[in-house]
Amino acid sequence: MAREFKLPDIGEGVHEGEVVKWFVKEGDPVKENDPIVEVMTDKVTVQIPSPVTGKILQLRAKEGEVVKVGNTLVVFGEAGEAAPPRPETARPNIPPPAPARTEAPPAPGPTGDVLAAPAVRRLAKELNVNLAAVRGSGPQGRLTEDDVRKAAQGPPRATVVAPSAAAVAPGGSEQRIPILGLRKRIFEKMSKSNVTAAHFTYVDEVDMTQLVHLRDHLKQTADRKGIKLTFLPFFVKAVLAALVGDAGAVEMGCGVVD
Repeated sequence: MAREFKLPDIGEGVHEGEVVKWFVKEGDPVKENDPIVEVMTDKVTVQIPSPVTGKILQLRAKEGEVVKVGNTLVVFGEAGEAAPPRPETARPNIPPPAPARTEAPPAPGPTGDVLAAPAVRRLAKELNVNLAAVRGSGPQGRLTEDDVRKAAQGPPRATVVAPSAAAVAPGGSEQRIPILGLRKRIFEKMSKSNVTAAHFTYVDEVDMTQLVHLRDHLKQTADRKGIKLTFLPFFVKAVLAALVGDAGAVEMGCGVVD
């Protein structure tokens, strides 16, 4: 008898999980507690074992698909048992709704009747474009500057469609790998941060002439003692002096001479 196994509640507050990898395929025999699928949630990635011993009749989710908690993941059965019809095929055949009638955009008329702003007409004159022969993409067939520029470039060239990952030859240099699991989650978070986070650059200019002179003056003494004097000690001394409120030490550390 067929038995549906639904995605369990893996953790508190978890409402869905992403199928990362199937360890079985339809028709495979499984034993109880054998791992059948790896599922990733917002909190953890776990391997779900088989609850029964039997045969895999159906896999109701693909790798990379997000499944809600309580939805069927896999259907188990006994050897020789046929797979039950999927929910999609079990639905009655409902005729598709009639397509909505759409009105074709108005055909372009004479130049004087074309809907276009003065700036668009001026651009068409500069590019030597006949507005009456251009079909507008704006509201009510209004011509835009993009329409004029496209018409000036001539008819669109035929584009070559790049082959998909399945169509790439075995010896080809291109290989497309779907983003699944943790990498997909990282990609989503990084994309969100790129859109929502404020990106800015702060630049501040400081006159370090006197500090350079001070370092050059002390560098000879440091070299005689075998010490390589850089600018970092001055910065550290300035920061420490600023923290303790020693204004004189700040001026000394920064090499500022009144």
